[in-house]
Amino acid sequence: MKCPICETQYNESDQQCRICNFSELGKIFPTEEDAKYFYDTVIIPYREQWNEKRLAEKKLRVINYDKQSTHCTIPDGVTSIEADAFQNCTNLTSVAIPDTVKSIGDNAFRGCLNLTSLTIPDSVTSIAWKAFENCKNLKTITIPKGVTSISVQAFYGCDSLETITIPDSVTSIGSCAFRECTNLTSITIPNGVTSISNLAFYGCDRLKTITIPDSVTYISDDAFNRCEYLNSINVSPDNKAYSSIDGVLLNKTQKELIKYPSGRPQASYKIPNSVISISRHAFECCGNLIIITIPDGITSIDSHAFTWCEYLNSINISPDNKAYSSIDGVLFNKNQEKLIQYPPGKPQTNYKIPDSVTSLGSGSFKHCENLKTITIPDSVTHIGDGAFYNCTNLTSITIPNGVTSISNHAFYGCDRLKIITIPDGVTSISSHAFYGCDRLKIITIPDGVTNIDEWAFGSCDRLKTITIPDSVTYIGNDAFWFCNRLKTITIPDSVTYIGNDAFSNCHKRLKIIKGRKTYTVTNFLRHKN
Repeated sequence: MKCPICETQYNESDQQCRICNFSELGKIFPTEEDAKYFYDTVIIPYREQWNEKRLAEKKLRVINYDKQSTHCTIPDGVTSIEADAFQNCTNLTSVAIPDTVKSIGDNAFRGCLNLTSLTIPDSVTSIAWKAFENCKNLKTITIPKGVTSISVQAFYGCDSLETITIPDSVTSIGSCAFRECTNLTSITIPNGVTSISNLAFYGCDRLKTITIPDSVTYISDDAFNRCEYLNSINVSPDNKAYSSIDGVLLNKTQKELIKYPSGRPQASYKIPNSVISISRHAFECCGNLIIITIPDGITSIDSHAFTWCEYLNSINISPDNKAYSSIDGVLFNKNQEKLIQYPPGKPQTNYKIPDSVTSLGSGSFKHCENLKTITIPDSVTHIGDGAFYNCTNLTSITIPNGVTSISNHAFYGCDRLKIITIPDGVTSISSHAFYGCDRLKIITIPDGVTNIDEWAFGSCDRLKTITIPDSVTYIGNDAFWFCNRLKTITIPDSVTYIGNDAFSNCHKRLKIIKGRKTYTVTNFLRHKN
């Protein structure tokens, strides 16, 4: 037979090429010395089996390397470290890369937990997607001058990385590029970078200051989220798109407040009078803020602007503001028909929503972990997405009869919620609506409901009884995932679609009754739909 590596003919009974040592069994590979004579592209896999498709294309070649090795010297002449080449080589501590290498592929060093340092030669021009993700012990790395972009999640989770210098050649920093580099204390963004993508520095807890050069034209509003000690975002005065006042990031005209640094020590903040818009994530995770004062010119506040401000207990609005108002520090629209934000840090355990309110905005009570009871008036007809997300001390709530839909993530993570009444007017229970309500034991779905969407009751692991009415036609993927105390469920004939894993990880003796037949979970999944 013909060797796929060196194309020498050899007997199948030999099970190994005598020229390059290739074995069809995938256990014996050419030595580094041999490999460099045959190929200009080398992959070092962690898997034992060959990738036949790629071998046939002659794009990848294997050298003598296995998952147990601690060091690898890549031979001269290699031009590419291909996708997945060293992925999850957890024993690897060092790699010598020759200056013939021009590119590092997706996932190339991902999960190399013991890799401590690496020098990338100047010949490399691109660092691909997730190239060094979760290299937990990587402390230093040199990015060469020829690299023009740092791709998505390139250094995500490199939590030993303390400093990094980005060369002047880089023009873009990709999504999550340095996400959760928790020991990163300083980084220099060169004058040449034009874009900083979403979550680029998310969770860089020890990053204290960052300077935006005049070349940057785009910064995602969540690029610096959860940077716990970040106290100043400074912008070059020559930047044409952005500006800063006292370390707070704004657009150039200072009409849009983009990011208030999470680590600023001040307990109160008065938004500048020039500002008319507050961006999504603008104050997210600002753990020191207690009071925010909003001037009369503000016309737009994103519904997630104050998420996870754990000590924020008052949002004060100028009485002359024409779009917004506040009552006892709670943010409403001007006519107080919509409750926009209940401050997460208010110490009260009970709250009665005013009778004027007809709508609860998205995330309006998100992470309000002090609240135990909330009284919703009959006037409310709409509950927005994630309205009570992660209200971990909420024990009971009554939804008024005017509400027709339980929105996405509405009660997600309300893990002390024991009792909830769904009104007769509700027609749909949306995705993740009650996910993680693990003290909810009994729930009655009213006759008008037609849809139970994906993950709607996922991880309600104390749910013992649920009644699905004849009106239901759709049960989404994972709708009852991990309801492991649910022992019996009856599915009416009206149901025409049941999604994948709708009852996965439920009680091993769960009985599913549909029509005249009773199924185990395993048997039911074979016959569903």
